[in-house]
Amino acid sequence: MASSTARRTPPLSALVPLAALAVVPVLVLGLAMGPWRLLVPVLVAGVVLVLRPKPTTAVALAVVALPLTALLRRLTAGEDAYLPSDPLAVLAVVVALPAFVLVRGKGREAPGSGWLAVYLAWLVVTAGLSSSGSIATRATGFLIVAVPAGVGYLVARGWAAGSEGIALRSLVVLALPLAAYATAQFFLAPTWDMAWLTSVQETLNSVGSPVARGFRVWGTMESPLSLAMYLGQAVLALLCWMLARRGAPGRGARSLFVTVTLVVVLLALVLTSVRSVLFALPVLLLGVALLGLLPVGRVQALLAAVGVTLAMVVGIGSLGLSATGTTASRYQLSSLGQDQSLLDRAQLLPQFLQAAANPVGTGPGSAGAAQSLTAGGKAIGIDNGYLSLLQEGGVLRLGLFVAVLLLALMAAVRNARRRPDDAGALFAVTVIVFYGILQASSDVVSGTGSFFFWICVGASFAREGAHRRALRTTPAPAGHQAVKEIA
Repeated sequence: MASSTARRTPPLSALVPLAALAVVPVLVLGLAMGPWRLLVPVLVAGVVLVLRPKPTTAVALAVVALPLTALLRRLTAGEDAYLPSDPLAVLAVVVALPAFVLVRGKGREAPGSGWLAVYLAWLVVTAGLSSSGSIATRATGFLIVAVPAGVGYLVARGWAAGSEGIALRSLVVLALPLAAYATAQFFLAPTWDMAWLTSVQETLNSVGSPVARGFRVWGTMESPLSLAMYLGQAVLALLCWMLARRGAPGRGARSLFVTVTLVVVLLALVLTSVRSVLFALPVLLLGVALLGLLPVGRVQALLAAVGVTLAMVVGIGSLGLSATGTTASRYQLSSLGQDQSLLDRAQLLPQFLQAAANPVGTGPGSAGAAQSLTAGGKAIGIDNGYLSLLQEGGVLRLGLFVAVLLLALMAAVRNARRRPDDAGALFAVTVIVFYGILQASSDVVSGTGSFFFWICVGASFAREGAHRRALRTTPAPAGHQAVKEIA
């Protein structure tokens, strides 16, 4: 019977040409009936469903599509530069959707996953009760927020095991070419990038002017912040990967690759001029060292953090690695009191009380386009992730997120201490802390870029669950068993 069943199941190699043939009529009909740009994410998701791989395949496609989607949008938009309401903007989310359909079997126990499940359930409730925007807008906002968090739940319960390693390797592999593209963009930007900057410079006025060296780089991403977030995580992935493999055969070649990649990534990171990321990285690494998770002393970690910070400030101020009109005082602590961006963020603090008055919020994804009025009547963006969570889902969503964040961090620290040679365990600690810090200055968990954060949250819960199961199945020592019998 088993052999008969095996013969009736076509191999994966036979399904690939069948899927390619099925794409042709769908493509022809789609071009005649609707916008062709919508077909790209739909076809990719459809092919994944036809091939029926593991959920981790969809997750891998999502983390690879994440840094490349914005470049694909610019290359295919033509004269429109960067289309508003472009369906390609949700490519990473759409290609991750099949992961939920491909789930098989009963999930494993994972401490903390219950809190994440409640968080997801509250997203559904607030999305259903939301009345802001059209149905399409609310549905898109919900998917952008819920799918990355849902992937984290799949990872936690073991349905998408291995996603953490996929995310880490994607950062290590893609960091160098993406950083090189961003560095080249600063000195000689391609025409498609200049067309995009020309079309958005009025609404995205913090990026700069569409002239060489007149802007903060955004690379293949959609903004300097998105690029800086990705490159910051790449720095963490490279460092964790290197630390976990120290002493292994072939260390010299790997160390050279990591060193070259780190130099290029840090240069591109400086060119983004995103201060929250530039200053968060040294503070983060210092904190991880103080937790005893890095093979360096606390004094060395402090000196390294100060040295990296000073090197970046000197590089920006003295070597001309900043956009025209961006002065070195932007990066000096003595000038923060006069910095307009910081003052605008400080004026957001009273908005917490106003947002808390709405128990269900305005719905997932709604805070991204929202504006707040300062005391002077000026409209500014909500550049505070915790405020965005409060506005979108009320006090309950903010509380649930903080609970999930803290539980995941504690689990990640325990995992890293148990397995200091596990790059994924250390990577999870750094990413969770990284997002927790940056939430105070930007909304970094309510978009597609949060895939890495939620994957690390889920992996931390999954590792903790695996550890507890191992303790339960490990037989007690003979002496301990004898004491129990006498008692």
